[in-house]
Amino acid sequence: MIVWKELDPGIYSVQEIDEPYGYFPDPARKEILLEGGDNKELEFFNRPRPVLIIHKRDAVTGDPLAGVKFRVQRAEGETIGDFLTDAEGRIELSPATGYLLEEAIYRVTEVTPPEQYLLSAVHIREVLLKWHEPTEVIFENLLKPTLIFIKTNGLTGRGISDATYRVEYEGANGGTSVVGTYKTKCGLIVIPYVLPGWYVLTETIPAPGYSLPANPVQRLYLSAGENSYTYEQTQTDLYVDPRTNPNSGQRGDCGEWCGYLCSRLCAGNCGNPGGGSMADGGSGNPFGNMTITNGKGETIGGGSGGNTQTDTTAPVLSAGTATRTGNLTATVTFTSSEAGRYYTAYVNSGANAPNIATGGLGTSCAAGVNTVTVYLTGGAKDLYIKVKDAAGNVSGALKIAVPAYSAQTPDPEPGAPPNFDDIVITGGTVVYLNPDPAFAGITITFGNQ
Repeated sequence: MIVWKELDPGIYSVQEIDEPYGYFPDPARKEILLEGGDNKELEFFNRPRPVLIIHKRDAVTGDPLAGVKFRVQRAEGETIGDFLTDAEGRIELSPATGYLLEEAIYRVTEVTPPEQYLLSAVHIREVLLKWHEPTEVIFENLLKPTLIFIKTNGLTGRGISDATYRVEYEGANGGTSVVGTYKTKCGLIVIPYVLPGWYVLTETIPAPGYSLPANPVQRLYLSAGENSYTYEQTQTDLYVDPRTNPNSGQRGDCGEWCGYLCSRLCAGNCGNPGGGSMADGGSGNPFGNMTITNGKGETIGGGSGGNTQTDTTAPVLSAGTATRTGNLTATVTFTSSEAGRYYTAYVNSGANAPNIATGGLGTSCAAGVNTVTVYLTGGAKDLYIKVKDAAGNVSGALKIAVPAYSAQTPDPEPGAPPNFDDIVITGGTVVYLNPDPAFAGITITFGNQ
């Protein structure tokens, strides 16, 4: 607040000439008539600058993707800059990060996807930024597909090793480019993270003891993400498995793929692909007592007779707290008994609890204490949080009271301009106003004695 005293009667014109950091200036020029004995006030209001938040996620798992380059531009073409997503797959442009954006249309372009991912299907988005709410833009990427080719004996069904294939990629224009030459291992060729499209596989050298087929050429189509979300394997580590076979005490060398295909391609022998069998140890399980997982850690065979347990326990949430960090933001902590993805919704303080949709991707959270930033509107709010675990179990809603934002006067930085809050001016002095950045509104009081 600024106070002027002992002014002469007359008409005074007042205009804000320097707004608080992170706010739009009040454009109004206000006039006021002062007569003898008057005490009058003028109020100027500042709107907070818009906030733009970019999220980058895996389209299937919802996991955040770090290090992805985005370019942000005004729709008219002015480039704000190129930015990389952080460990949470997030970019924030706001006064808090040093960017004063306008209420305007901005273009957000994904420039470079992660190495193993395809560019987003919609990699350019235009958004209208508004002052009263953060604008969040979500980009999702699919992994490049993984080529999996299986060669088997037509009579026994077992995998054939050491057949040589030339693998080519067929472009949209009909031309082909050579991907490489590969030998089957236990009947398999696995090439991770290739481009989607048509592939041509030509058997050039048959496996020992075999002859080339009448038609040695096969074509295979791969769609975006195909096979890459189920198995993490490469041609070179196809038989690398540090686990010990509990029945023989020997280490296997068939890898994660053995758990999926060894009973058919390798006759169940993880230690010697292509012959013999692994005893089930009386468990009735063809994989013995060894638990086999695919590339995502999901059990696909073995362990205690092959029986698996279904997770039906929902996460339990507790100990929620909230601290306002701004009129539109709050730092929130909560504790979850399980890792998963959290979802939020908020209402005005005291209002009925909202419905929280948990069908989307949500945001990842850990088992234990989580500290997150939540974006909401001004005033006291009731925030509700739910967590969904990997099995799809959803917790009950945790209610957290979020107070209204109360600006605090910070200690002045060295060399900072003086704080003109609550000053009193006598006479007709002309003053350049530079109010404290924590205050969004300026009140000027005129008084005559």
